[in-house]
Amino acid sequence: MEAGFETIGNATLICYDRVPVLVTDPWIVGSAYFGSWILSHEIPAEQMNAIKNCEYVWISHGHPDHLSGESLNMLRNKKILLPDHVGSRIADVMRQSGFHCTILKDRVWTRLSPQIRVLCI
Repeated sequence: MEAGFETIGNATLICYDRVPVLVTDPWIVGSAYFGSWILSHEIPAEQMNAIKNCEYVWISHGHPDHLSGESLNMLRNKKILLPDHVGSRIADVMRQSGFHCTILKDRVWTRLSPQIRVLCI
């Protein structure tokens, strides 16, 4: 895909700039909310491969259908992007667990590739 995105499940997007660049809120395995929510469909192999090949993972907030520990363990070597949440609890815990996290400043565009940039509000 030249430039564009695909939606996968609950809140997961895969963004492409010739190659997979960014995956958002990757809930790709396991359940959420103590087993009360499950994924409604199996993620196709092509999209799962794209998710695993993204350089960046953006986590919007700490709800378990957006911040899935089981899913993130599959993406441990990625660059994690986080909004500037008050208190930085998510970033602190993730860093203690060995993740490489960057907190994005509010209202500042961050370029991830020639055609993809992100902004947190």
